[in-house]
Amino acid sequence: MSTVTRTRVAAALGLFSIILSAVGLSIHGYPAIGASGEEIARWAASTNQQQFGVGVYIEALGTLLFLPFAAWLWSVARDAEGGLGWLATTGFGAVVLFSGISVMDNGIWSSLLDGARHGTSPQALASIRDIAEYIFHATLLFGGMFFVLTGYVLFRTRVLPRWVGASAVVIGLGLLVPPLAIFAALLVWVWTVVVSLYLLVRPRAVAAVREPSGAMAVPAAAGTRS
Repeated sequence: MSTVTRTRVAAALGLFSIILSAVGLSIHGYPAIGASGEEIARWAASTNQQQFGVGVYIEALGTLLFLPFAAWLWSVARDAEGGLGWLATTGFGAVVLFSGISVMDNGIWSSLLDGARHGTSPQALASIRDIAEYIFHATLLFGGMFFVLTGYVLFRTRVLPRWVGASAVVIGLGLLVPPLAIFAALLVWVWTVVVSLYLLVRPRAVAAVREPSGAMAVPAAAGTRS
């Protein structure tokens, strides 16, 4: 597979990941933020459990499709970083945790719906909801680490246009600050769509990286060009 093809495939997967995530979220929905136990029970009574499960599954597919896109970014950043590529690799480890925990967190929401439909007390429902929300906010920390580290390497090495790395760092920092994290999470979707579309249009945008010795080191994602 040529570099141009790999880049386009990664960009397409990044774009589809956001589309599926948005579709899944629109299908299943969540109870209102800060809802009381009684309000959660009313939400559960008006929610189709089968539809909720389908939405969660579609969103999970979207979350998992983000991983190949993130892996492509990691490969570009790692090779551009040189050496062990420890910053880029740490960032990729963080996004793996972000994706895995995000998928599992929706299992708690599914349990919340099931429990509410089987008579779980309102106080217990509110507690389960709090657990799911705490875990969600924790996943944003992993996402923040991925964007900060990967974005920093991309910005410093200029292996991609500097706006890609700079905007990733800004979004990552937002994910690490609790009052800004939810807004920054929305910007993750915007960033992924914009970068994916850019790479689909300009798949040759990955630049060769010059090593200190003066030789040109070509990242894995910028090897043979078609």
